[in-house]
Amino acid sequence: MRAAIYARVSTDEQANSIETQEREGRRFAEARGWHVAEVYRDEGASGAEWVNRPEIGRLLRDVDRKPRPWDVLLVRDQDRLGRDAARTVLAIATVLDAGARVIEYSTGHEAQSDPMARMMVSVRGAFGELERAMIAKRTRDAHQSMARQGRVTGGRVYGYRNVRSDAGVHHEVDPDQANVVRDLFERHAAGESVRALAHDLNRRGIPSPHSRHAGAGTWSPSVLHAMLHNGRYLGRIEWGKKRKGYKGGTKTREERPESERLTVERPELRIVSDELWQAVRARGDHARVSEGRPRERYPAKYLLVGLVRCAGCGGPVASQLGRWGKDRRSLYCCGWHHNRGATVCPVSSMRPVDDVNAAVIGWVRDHVLSPAVVREVLASARRRIEEEARAEVDAAEVTRVEREIARLESEQRRMVDAIAAGGGAVELLVRAATEREGRLAGLRFERERLLAPKVGALSIAWPTLAEDATARVAELGELLRSDVAGARKALGVLLDGTLMFTPVGAARATRWSLTGRIRTGALFVSPGGVEPPFAT
Repeated sequence: MRAAIYARVSTDEQANSIETQEREGRRFAEARGWHVAEVYRDEGASGAEWVNRPEIGRLLRDVDRKPRPWDVLLVRDQDRLGRDAARTVLAIATVLDAGARVIEYSTGHEAQSDPMARMMVSVRGAFGELERAMIAKRTRDAHQSMARQGRVTGGRVYGYRNVRSDAGVHHEVDPDQANVVRDLFERHAAGESVRALAHDLNRRGIPSPHSRHAGAGTWSPSVLHAMLHNGRYLGRIEWGKKRKGYKGGTKTREERPESERLTVERPELRIVSDELWQAVRARGDHARVSEGRPRERYPAKYLLVGLVRCAGCGGPVASQLGRWGKDRRSLYCCGWHHNRGATVCPVSSMRPVDDVNAAVIGWVRDHVLSPAVVREVLASARRRIEEEARAEVDAAEVTRVEREIARLESEQRRMVDAIAAGGGAVELLVRAATEREGRLAGLRFERERLLAPKVGALSIAWPTLAEDATARVAELGELLRSDVAGARKALGVLLDGTLMFTPVGAARATRWSLTGRIRTGALFVSPGGVEPPFAT
């Protein structure tokens, strides 16, 4: 029996670690002689989340594969799969309908597909959903009470220190950081862009409030944009501007009505004057507010943004308008150099968007979508499918037949040896050996009968499958040429990680080398890999 384990912890569930769930699941499987074929791990993922929980999505895709890669799904309890009653019931039904089993290893309870069992799953899911909603309400009420008292409801805010007392944690102005905040407001009100401010702060080595994140210790335009719109610097605590919701299987954030928001005046926290605040507002959003907008709300216009990173600093590749020869063109560049300055990354090299796109698409077309690669991947896919088809048969029955074959073959060899030695009743030995040969022929036929149906069906269906796969490759080639959004999705599937670009020769070089890994198996069903160098 092949088992899969699903393990999940949300950010507030440190006690029930991923490792503990996996270890207990393996112990349960091993006690029954089952082989653990796959482990799915969603770490820091809410049970209410179904859209942005990658491993539950992979699990549900895998269970629908033909042949299926495992026979039984082990979870600590139903809540690990999810806390949305309707979607949890659907997920369990999907696994059961595919012919697999679902077992809670903490209780040994096995999910059933009859109406009563599905009703019980729904009831348990509803209680889990209710518990989640009650926890959220208690947390929200507690944070609202803390905000009314002027206590800290989140993390740190640049310009302040978090000070702990018997009454809780509250903010206190940090004089050095407050000077930086006032300077930023004054310079921005005077006309400096947030990008220029970020370059200067990084050049001066002033630590960023997000020094523990990517681009450690550096300032970005998005951080500065958020600071320039933070009412805390007026001595005003604003709580409840956004509220969390749940829609379509994922968490959402939306604006609260003004009547539901809470504003608490704390004059001792004021860092900037009303006049300075209004001077920044008067710039409107000439301040290139797009630099501070969440990227996921605005799909990238360019093929490789988000898929390529700079080898010099690890930052993302961005695009900008710039001169290329006598023309003004869209250019790829290191996003951290562009937005954070040469102190963060010295790589100032740029390349035209069209040229880099053409080089990458051309390489994929010639080396991944070529007939030779397609043939090899199809052959690899068929070998794997045949192996899995054989593995999916009744393993216990095949083992019993093969043990009987081995026993009879051993007896037959001993009889042949006795006949050759001329000992005993030769006629009886010959008759017994012949009788065993007849039984062996029947058992060998039985073994082939057990193994053959799925493999035989595959042989019949394979020409159609191969034709469909080849058509998909042709469609992918056309997609890469004509549809940026579709091509980005396709490259995201094909790429094993991100591409890295390195200027050839110097930080300002006009030639780039791009390296990365392509998963040729992503075209079909079989894993594989090609490690490509790209160059323009």
